[in-house]
Amino acid sequence: MKKTAALLVARASLLAGASLLASVARPALATDGTVFLGVGKPTDRRGTDFDWGPVLAGSLGGRISDYASLHGQLTMSLLDPDVPDSDGNFVQLAFVPMIHLLGDRADVDLVLGPQLGLYRMWGEFDFTIISGDIREWGLEAGLLAGAFFAVSKTLSIGMYVEYSHLFPQELCVEIRNGPDDCDDDDLDESNFLSFGLGLRF
Repeated sequence: MKKTAALLVARASLLAGASLLASVARPALATDGTVFLGVGKPTDRRGTDFDWGPVLAGSLGGRISDYASLHGQLTMSLLDPDVPDSDGNFVQLAFVPMIHLLGDRADVDLVLGPQLGLYRMWGEFDFTIISGDIREWGLEAGLLAGAFFAVSKTLSIGMYVEYSHLFPQELCVEIRNGPDDCDDDDLDESNFLSFGLGLRF
């Protein structure tokens, strides 16, 4: 009788330990990193049109529950103004809380979430009679959506779309060999749109 009771206690202890290990090792509590490769461009910028340019972004974060995760994201893009002899760059640093619409489902992950952060744009222009630099920084708020499909236990491949509304705080134009002309009053708001592929590790 004592031996039977001891076996039952040992079995219960093993089951409890296995359950604890399983809860600790759940994918929903793991951290992950995502690399985004795509194209993007600013839109609705008065007086300047842009073609699509390459975008590289990295995101690092983790689940806080089956349906929610928190991430920090860095985005970099080469701007392609539709103006001869001009180029530019775009950098964005954002906080992105994500909603996982399918919960802890392992094979497919549909994500949607807001983002809030800072951005900076800068570039050069060189016209026939004038050349110089231009730079802008400000706040941004937007939305990120994606779909990821597991190809192994450690890798998922998917697609993403990201929209950011830009709230400029300062715009500066510097003519070659001249002073900076900066303005922080009543600046035109604009957007940045990007889409492409995502690799999650």
